[in-house]
Amino acid sequence: TDVAIQSYRLPRRPYKIFDLLAPRNDSSEIVSFWLAMTLQIIVILLFVSGCLPTNVTSLKDPSYNNIIFRRILVIADFQKIEEMKEFESEMANEFKENGTFAVENHRVLPPIREYTYDEKVAVYKKYNLDGYILISPQGFQTATVYVPDVEKKKTTTTKDSNTISRETTTAVYPGGEMRVPTQFDAQIKFVDLMNGKVVWQSETETKLNKDSRMSEIFSSVCSNVVKQLKVDGVIKNNP
Repeated sequence: TDVAIQSYRLPRRPYKIFDLLAPRNDSSEIVSFWLAMTLQIIVILLFVSGCLPTNVTSLKDPSYNNIIFRRILVIADFQKIEEMKEFESEMANEFKENGTFAVENHRVLPPIREYTYDEKVAVYKKYNLDGYILISPQGFQTATVYVPDVEKKKTTTTKDSNTISRETTTAVYPGGEMRVPTQFDAQIKFVDLMNGKVVWQSETETKLNKDSRMSEIFSSVCSNVVKQLKVDGVIKNNP
């Protein structure tokens, strides 16, 4: 049976963990102040204890109800190479821990050039792959908060031979709106390599907290996606 080859390189969607609206003054002191305020706002707004919860909403082609996939290629369509490699490795490890073989795309078909049909087929046959999973980040949802103007007084003391003088100045740090991250979203497809059909598709929503790191987000997404794949009967559900 011919192996169906389809493009999995999607348009890039740049995103950032948080995005500050630029203050009205470019001095380094004000920038430092705003960064400090950002951290405080994140702590206040996003304090949640425990692991990051990820909700997975999925659909499955009913014609695949009796078909189990056992050897998976993991593809993460991230803008940054570091994040792509980290996510693919996390997902592959999650599959392996649940009894399903998986290999990272960056190890066998690194996305640095276009590969020919024969090159792709050779890799699929070498690892005896029957499906691939494609993860496409959709970015971060944010909450908008307002930081009021803040006044800070500074006293300078000057000494000479006869007198001591003090001068007090007031600096105004302008407030404004800023956005803080509250949720990470992704779309995921599981595809049959034999014919290119989408077997399973899902949307994930991961709630963030004050300590959220990309590694924790990835871990939560991967573990919950693999769990849902088992529940939906796409991969084997070991006891």
